[in-house]
Amino acid sequence: QRIYDSRYWKETCFGLTVESVLEESARTFTKKNQAGPIAIGHLQFLALTLKLLQLHPDTDLMIETFIEQEDFKYTRALGALYVRLTGRPADIYHSLETLYRDGRKLRNFNVHNATDPWSFVHMDEFIHNLLTEPHVAGITLPRLPLRRVLQEAGYLPEGSRQTALQDLLQDFGGEPLAYLKHKALVEKSPAAL
Repeated sequence: QRIYDSRYWKETCFGLTVESVLEESARTFTKKNQAGPIAIGHLQFLALTLKLLQLHPDTDLMIETFIEQEDFKYTRALGALYVRLTGRPADIYHSLETLYRDGRKLRNFNVHNATDPWSFVHMDEFIHNLLTEPHVAGITLPRLPLRRVLQEAGYLPEGSRQTALQDLLQDFGGEPLAYLKHKALVEKSPAAL
């Protein structure tokens, strides 16, 4: 009810379409001279989430337009939250696990922390919370089956999820030593010496 009564909802969100939610999230979360900080769990973020839930766009559209774009981190987080709330479990794991590679910092607003509600969370932490926690951004999430259960049922491929390190190793024939040798010789990385 707080969202519906807010000035932001009445003036901005009421007539939005999916495309204009994308534009509004990019505009709102990149303002330089805003009245207050923007964060996950903040009213504007939750209002745009509610608007997406009202519009109920296709999951594939959300993945393509919100999650796969790399320019606006809060727009990506908004899309990830929407997919987590409405997507099928296999689609959730498939689309959100790719975001573990995004380490950008996000502001987080936790209304339940009375002493200091503002904190920072990295995108990969936010995604991990979406996949493992029952509550994110003050929202109770639908129950999500474990990854292992979906693998056993055949909805996800067997094995661990693909990580950024595995992609790097593929460039070196899957050999960790070849990768470390490259780091030591070419990049002169002290970690590889």
